[in-house]
Amino acid sequence: MKNLFKVMVYFGLFACILLLSSCGGTIQSNNEPAPSQATTAPEETSAPEPAPDPTPALTPEPTPTPTPEPTPEIDPEICQGRMFLYGEQHGQDRYVNRELEIWGSYYEKGMRHLFVELPCYEAAYLNLWMQKGDEKYLDLGAPKNEAYLEAYKYFYSSIREQYPETVFHGTDVGHDPEIGHQYHLYLQGVERRVTDEYRKVQRVIEQGILFYGERGPADDDWAFRENCMVSNFVEEFEACGGLDIVGFYGSRHLSAETDVSGTVPSMVAQLQEKYGEKLIVVPDLCNP
Repeated sequence: MKNLFKVMVYFGLFACILLLSSCGGTIQSNNEPAPSQATTAPEETSAPEPAPDPTPALTPEPTPTPTPEPTPEIDPEICQGRMFLYGEQHGQDRYVNRELEIWGSYYEKGMRHLFVELPCYEAAYLNLWMQKGDEKYLDLGAPKNEAYLEAYKYFYSSIREQYPETVFHGTDVGHDPEIGHQYHLYLQGVERRVTDEYRKVQRVIEQGILFYGERGPADDDWAFRENCMVSNFVEEFEACGGLDIVGFYGSRHLSAETDVSGTVPSMVAQLQEKYGEKLIVVPDLCNP
């Protein structure tokens, strides 16, 4: 019996071995770790580059440097240093209207400098009025003689409306020193220093004071005024730099050989001697 039992045990073991062999498997010990599956870390990938823009990049154009507007060229025809002087009877409508026509024809040619029988500071007030339009400047600049004040206001207003680039030049002595002093105060407020214009105004004020004196103009005072009008004219004309000018003056200054007193050459005679053929004179513009 014992031998039979051993045979059966051996037979069972042998059967188990055959069974395991046929399955190709192996018995792993519980103490051995199970083989781990190899894991591959995912590769880091960079963000995809954007597709190139088919439109070529535009290079910004440089900002152009602004070109200054060219200074208007002055017609050589009006740069001959000539003086066109016309005589008038102060404040008469027919003369005023004719003067507007005459100045208009020269203005169209490019001329801008108009000489008048006023002191320099009154002409300066007219220029301020031309620029600013404030009527107080017209009141200060216009002649103060009530007999022809309105005619001249019409004349200056027409010039401002029709010929706005006109520049007035006054060459007479100072007839109203108070207005001259007011212009002095104006210059002090603007310039805040003594300028050549300030000195010129002072000189013209003093000319007027000497002309009128305490008893009003005497014969020798008229001669003094005529000479002052010449020197003032020359100073203003030379400051125009060779440009042609037009002037309107009382016929007496442009027609006679001497001043009112008969003691000195008249304004036109003195200017004729200095400038010769550059001076063109119509002694009476309504009776040429």
